[in-house]
Formats: sequence, structure tokens, C-alpha cells
Amino acid sequence: MSRKPDAWLVDFDVNAITREAAGFIDGELESIANRIADEARGEEFPTSKTGKLVKGIRPRVSKFENGGWIVLVRVPHAHLVEYGHAMVNHDGTQPKITKHVPAHPFLRKAKNKVLMEVVAEFRSKYGKGA
Repeated sequence: MSRKPDAWLVDFDVNAITREAAGFIDGELESIANRIADEARGEEFPTSKTGKLVKGIRPRVSKFENGGWIVLVRVPHAHLVEYGHAMVNHDGTQPKITKHVPAHPFLRKAKNKVLMEVVAEFRSKYGKGA
């Protein structure tokens, strides 16, 4: 073995490694997003008359700069179900809050449940300190 420092250098194609790792991570994120969407559509889903809310839950590729995956709910009233809302009575003068409709968090529950499962899977696969 040569004692010249040049002989010790190992050349890596960092861009190729980054692309390959990003592809692997993106595949894992897609799987996690699908699991969250499936869990959100599951048995604990709040009942609805039309079923549009449950049909509107979709995993999608993120359009943001760093990429990744997101779970969308493409119906205009999803936030009202997820977070709850005040029921307002409009009698022509001043709006009056008559009661509060409680939240039925379907997406947050699904996200928390799946992320706990993913963390447990990661720990069992790569060790507790990982």
C-alpha cells in the first residue's frame, strides 16, 4: 500500500448517492402517506350523509420545495369536522352563537397512530438508538 495521501482517497459520486437515497426515502414516505390515508378512512371515521369527506382523503406528492408526500382532504368542510366549529344563527342583525359542534379529528388521529407505528418499526429494524 502506498503512503501517498492520494492513494487513500476514495472518490464518491455524492449526487448519485443523494438521488438514490432520495428515491428510497420518497418511496417510504409514499407508503406512510398511504397508510395515513387508509387509517383516516377507517372504522373510526365520523359518519356522513354523502360520503364525500371520506372519498376526498388522498395522498399526494407535495409540490413544496423539499418534496415528499402529504395527505389532502379535498372537501370544503373537512376543517369543520376535524377541528369543530361554532353554530351561528343569522337572524338578520347580529350573528349569534347558538352552540358548539365538537371536533371529530379523523386525520390527526390517523397521522398520530401511523407515525407511532412507523417509529416502532424503525426502532425494531435499526435499533433503539437509531
